[in-house]
Amino acid sequence: MFFFQGTTHPNASRPAQRQRQRQSQEHAELLQSIARAKLELEVATQNFSYVTDPLLVDVYTYQIKAAQAKYRYLLQKARTLNITQEDYTKEPYPRRTAQL
Repeated sequence: MFFFQGTTHPNASRPAQRQRQRQSQEHAELLQSIARAKLELEVATQNFSYVTDPLLVDVYTYQIKAAQAKYRYLLQKARTLNITQEDYTKEPYPRRTAQL
C-alpha cells in the first residue's frame, strides 16, 4: 500500500492514542487514591473524637498524621500532573434519577 506525500498511515496515531488512554487511566487511579486517602483521614479523625482510652488516642493520632501525609503526597503528585480541582470534584459516575 502506498501513501501520498503528506498523508500518514491510518495506524500512525495509535501509539499516541494508547498513551492518552494510559495517562487518563493513571489520572483516574490517582483521583481514586486521593478520594480513599481523604476518606481514611476523615475516618481516623472521627474515631479520634470518640475515643477515651489514652492508648487509643495515640493510635488515632498516628493514623491521622499518616493519613495527612499520604493525602498531601497524593495532592502534590496530582499538581505535578496538572490535574485540577475540577477533576477532584467530578463524580465518578453520573447520578441516576428515578424515571417515571
